[in-house]
Amino acid sequence: MAHLPNFSIEFLEDAADGLRAVRHPMWTLRCLISSRERLPRSLRNEVTFKELDVPGVYVLTGPCAFSQDTDKSFDTPLYIGQSDSVAERLTSHLTNEKKQWWRTAVVLSLPEPNPLNLSHCRYLESRLCSLARDAKKSSISNKVGPQSPSLSFADQNVADEFLEKALLILAAIGVNYFEREPPVPPPPPKPEPPENLILLVDELRTISSSFPNAEWYYTFSPDYRAKVVNDGDFRVFMRVVWTKHWIWAKLADVGKYQLKNLSDIDEQFRGAVASAYHKAERYLGR
Repeated sequence: MAHLPNFSIEFLEDAADGLRAVRHPMWTLRCLISSRERLPRSLRNEVTFKELDVPGVYVLTGPCAFSQDTDKSFDTPLYIGQSDSVAERLTSHLTNEKKQWWRTAVVLSLPEPNPLNLSHCRYLESRLCSLARDAKKSSISNKVGPQSPSLSFADQNVADEFLEKALLILAAIGVNYFEREPPVPPPPPKPEPPENLILLVDELRTISSSFPNAEWYYTFSPDYRAKVVNDGDFRVFMRVVWTKHWIWAKLADVGKYQLKNLSDIDEQFRGAVASAYHKAERYLGR
C-alpha cells in the first residue's frame, strides 16, 4: 500500500481494556481486541458475545518471558487459532490450565453477509503461524503447524487481501510479530576532508582535545564536532565543516571562523576555541 492507513478505535464496553473494535472506514475487515481480564464479562453479555460469535482467526499474546532455549533474552508467547465461533474457542482457552499465560486476545473476521468460511480461517491461521515463525519475534505455542487448505482462485484472493489488511492492523495495535526486521544497513563511511585540508583538521582536533572534558565525533552531514561531556550530558562547542578549499570552524556562542592554512590558527583563534569550550562547560554546570 502506498500510504499507511488511518484506523479508529471504538470502545464497545465501558472499560479501556474491554472489547474494542479497530476499524478502517473503507474496509470490511473487523478487528476486536480485549484483555483476558475483561473477556469473561464480554462473553457473558449477549451483545458483545454476538460480536465474538463469528468465524475468524484470533491471536493470543502474553507478557515476555525469559527463555533459555533461544538466543533471545526474552520471548513473547503467541498462540494463533481459528474457529467458526471464536467466542466458544476463547471460552475454552480461558479455562485451559495450559493457557494461563495469555493476557490479550485479538480477533479478526469479516461481517455478514460475506463472513470468512472455514477454508479461509484455516488458510489464515496457517499463514499467520508461518509468518510468525519466520519473523522470529515471538515464541509460538501452537504445538502443530496448521496445514494450509486448497483454495479456489476467488477464495485465495479474498484470503490474501484479508491477510494484507490484517497484518497492518496487527502492527498498528502493537501485535507486530509477523514481519521480519529489515536488515540494518551498514553505517556510511566516515567523512574525510579533502587532502589539502587534512593537516588543518588534525590541528583543530589537537586543539580541542587538549581540554579535559572534550571529545571528538563525526556526523553524516558530513562534519566533525567537538563536545564537552559532563555526567552523561554534553554540549557541542565546535563544529568543523569543510568545503573544497577551506574550513569553517563554528564556535558555539563565540563566532564562525574561516580557515585556509595552518597560519590561520593563531593565538586569537585558539583563545576563541577556549572561550567556546568554557562557555559550554558553564552551560552544563548550571
